[in-house]
Amino acid sequence: MKITSIRPWLVRSGASYWGEYLFVEVTTDEGVSGWGEITTTTKLANRALCTILRQIGLAVAGEDPARIEHLWHKIFRSFTYMGSRGAAVECVSAIDIALWDIRGKVLGKPIYELLGGPVRDEIALYTHPNQAKFTSKEAVVREIRDIVESGHTGLKFDPFPHQGPSVDGVARERRDGYLDGAMTRKDEREAAELTALIRETAGPDVDILIDAHGRFDVPTAIRLCRSLEEAGQIDWFEEPCPPESLNALKQVRDKVSAPISWGERGHTKWDFVPVLENKLADYIMPDVTWTGGIT
Repeated sequence: MKITSIRPWLVRSGASYWGEYLFVEVTTDEGVSGWGEITTTTKLANRALCTILRQIGLAVAGEDPARIEHLWHKIFRSFTYMGSRGAAVECVSAIDIALWDIRGKVLGKPIYELLGGPVRDEIALYTHPNQAKFTSKEAVVREIRDIVESGHTGLKFDPFPHQGPSVDGVARERRDGYLDGAMTRKDEREAAELTALIRETAGPDVDILIDAHGRFDVPTAIRLCRSLEEAGQIDWFEEPCPPESLNALKQVRDKVSAPISWGERGHTKWDFVPVLENKLADYIMPDVTWTGGIT
């Protein structure tokens, strides 16, 4: 069996927060295809990945899809000097997932069996409220009650408004991508009030998880985390600072009480080593589509 092509598929979808999904198909000369997925957070990034994936397809055409680790390193090391994180490892992730899919189909087994079999039959999940429905206090209460009644015991949300002047209803921070790391006192108060309302509605037995999306400088992140600790007894504070500085993460961790979660923008298993060795987070959350795939 030989690889014949790598095909990116951009699929428009209202079910995606970003309006589309990016799937990747690896085809073979024996008619077996494997599928991976690496949807990123902007349309620009998705389209850049499509271009890179097509070029990688030319480089791996004719290769044996069963040589999964060989192909992982062949692709990954091709980007060493331009930077093997980010776009490069996301492409590796998609292809790796697809190759495991092919392997499972050829052998007639689910991938978990190829990895040594299941370890547990259940795993705890959290969910996200639809914050587009947060149009009033009553609407927030309805949305959170629906989640609790569905049986979920954890929910995660970002209570922090985007910063800067709005144009056509889009704040500068979201429109331009520039982060100054700050948060107005007014928005800080509104975030605390929202978190308090959600805690009150969800009750004491539901984990309240806060996602800061790596937006804040150190003093702002510390101030915001402490505010939400008091307002909502939060159960984790995720990515308080931009991922480029682990020293900033350490400064925040040393000054707050809430558990720290990190890793959505960690690329490869090696990025997690200093976080674990230096005890910079209580929870890590590698994304298989961005950290090198299943391998």
